[in-house]
Amino acid sequence: MHDAGAPARAGAATLVTWLVASVLVVGAIVGTTWLLTGDGLRSPAGASPTPAAGPSGSAVTEPDGEASEASAAGPTEPPGDDPAPAPPDPPVVALTGTGSGRCLDVPGANFADGVTLQIFDCNGSVAQQWTVTPAGELRISGTKCLDDASGGANGAAVAIRECHGGDSQRWSAPGDGTVRGIATGLCLDVEAAGTENGSGVNVYECHLGPNQLWTIG
Repeated sequence: MHDAGAPARAGAATLVTWLVASVLVVGAIVGTTWLLTGDGLRSPAGASPTPAAGPSGSAVTEPDGEASEASAAGPTEPPGDDPAPAPPDPPVVALTGTGSGRCLDVPGANFADGVTLQIFDCNGSVAQQWTVTPAGELRISGTKCLDDASGGANGAAVAIRECHGGDSQRWSAPGDGTVRGIATGLCLDVEAAGTENGSGVNVYECHLGPNQLWTIG
């Protein structure tokens, strides 16, 4: 007597075999396509990879050997010494005669070499603005200096001349109110103790009279 269930079981086995084979074929096709077109493991679309952290929490070296920005920055350099401040500009002053209350003045603001000086009402003009330099010069108009060319002769008029750095253009203020020439030791003096506008200025042996006393400032 024949077994009637055998053909049915064979048909079922054949169907399962075909299904398994189909699944394997489809899987093989999908895997081959991924290998040909993919770049390996990728982060989800739109996400940035997160660098791994080393033992101390800082970013580790990137695969190409360059350190990350956090580790590449060197130690902060200490700030350098501040540059030395520039020396102050020499003071600009007026010389006011004690006896007259008037200022040492270049007549008519004429700054030509050899122009002799006078006293005149203090007005703050360029004809009365003297710059005291570290060398002891009394400069005016930038390049002209108060000059004593007397050679030591009493009563010689003082004038302005181009600055040359010689002793005849250097002056001292010893603190007694006088202004004295370095070359001669004579004092800046208002001629004949004059007090009026236009009175001439000369050098004379120091006697500390009011016509030889000056306020500088």
